[in-house]
Amino acid sequence: MIESTQTQIAHLVSEPGGGIYDAMNKGLQMATGYVVGLLNADDVSVHDRFLVQVKLTLQPENIDSCHADLVYLDQNSDNSLLRYWRSNDYDKGSARLDWMSPHPIIYLKKPSLVRIGLYRVDIGPQADLEYCA
Repeated sequence: MIESTQTQIAHLVSEPGGGIYDAMNKGLQMATGYVVGLLNADDVSVHDRFLVQVKLTLQPENIDSCHADLVYLDQNSDNSLLRYWRSNDYDKGSARLDWMSPHPIIYLKKPSLVRIGLYRVDIGPQADLEYCA
């Protein structure tokens, strides 16, 4: 049986920092759950059962992470569709072909996060490529 999931802010930090990757690292370090994901301030889940689906997908021991489609809406007007990013099966090396999962749709089991480590703030925008690839 899968229980219903409800999200709420458990801990809010607002302080000067070293940029977006520094902020994400702080969040990752504070994460206490077995599955970890990043949801940015202006991001929302499409439906209330999304986290239940993430949980079901990550139940097998041999699955370390998952990702989903991402819908970009124009929040400055009528929420019209700006872009639809369609996920694919992970293929090692696909980042070299300019394909990587966006932050808000990546979910990792905590042991995988510990193994991968945090975003490298010393490499600037390339931190995305290294972490999300």
